Amino acid sequence: GFKGQFNGGGHKITGLVINRPGTNFQGLFGYVSSGGLVEGLGVTGVNITGQHFVGGVAGGVIGCTVKNCYSNGNVSGLNNIGGVAGVVDGGTVQNCYSAATVGGTTRIGGVVGWVNNGTLQYCYATSSATGSGLNCGGVVGYVTGGAVKNCVALNAAVAGSMTVGRVVGKNDGGTLSGSYAFAGMTGGGSDKNTNGTDGADMSANQVVTAAFWTTAANWNTSAWNNSIWTFENDKLPLLKNLAGQNGSLPLHLLRFSTTPLSVTLSGSGVSGSGASYSASLSASDRTITVAVTGWKDWTNPEVTVTAKKPNNEAIAVTPQDTVDGSASFTL
Repeated sequence: GFKGQFNGGGHKITGLVINRPGTNFQGLFGYVSSGGLVEGLGVTGVNITGQHFVGGVAGGVIGCTVKNCYSNGNVSGLNNIGGVAGVVDGGTVQNCYSAATVGGTTRIGGVVGWVNNGTLQYCYATSSATGSGLNCGGVVGYVTGGAVKNCVALNAAVAGSMTVGRVVGKNDGGTLSGSYAFAGMTGGGSDKNTNGTDGADMSANQVVTAAFWTTAANWNTSAWNNSIWTFENDKLPLLKNLAGQNGSLPLHLLRFSTTPLSVTLSGSGVSGSGASYSASLSASDRTITVAVTGWKDWTNPEVTVTAKKPNNEAIAVTPQDTVDGSASFTL
């Protein structure tokens, strides 16, 4: 295993492909062992397949530390499969996230497959974690001793045959605290509290509200560190000084509703309904207000208006900022 110290210097590695379905400990690093350190690195567009202990960054983190790293792409194998690491055995993974789709049989996690007397903290996952067997979780599949602290499962779905949790598939002697899971996630159980395997519900609005992540009262002991992470409203948390990130929300986290919207225009000389309104001729400018109901949970709601003269000539219209579902413009 790798026992040295590797600082990625904020760089990313793109398009890593490993196809070794009969070989254990697969990842950018097969495994990092006692005294080792991997930090400051992104691995994007990975396509990694191994047998047991497979991760985007490392197959195994054994008595060492992986921090300030992220991954995306696809990671798969049989047992102990994670977006960042396959297993954390007496080591630590912290301040990491994964948008990788993770699949396998048993002990499948969005960030780590199996935590054994190790520590996983301040990490999140956004894609799906799916196993055909036991112990599958949005962040970690199986915990045997150690701690999972202040982690967030933002996966679209988590699935397995038994012992499936939104944050942790199964906890066998570990300590869970400060856990949250996206309230709209498919799969998981009913142990929905910050110390439970399913974590407390986290709404889409909370996910994209920077202050939620940086408020200590929402977490165990201390909030997420804004010297390590960048927080911006309507984006996911990003690791500072790391290339290849944009914070865009995956579709399942976008706040919109399939309920039809209600749009109403009001102002002097305005008449109509639905999507079509008209305004009588006026010798002077007048203010028209557009009010929309039914989109309170949307991400970045914004009013746009198309206006035409009786001869179908377009009129340039620039509404003011949308506030509480309403925006005004001058016509």
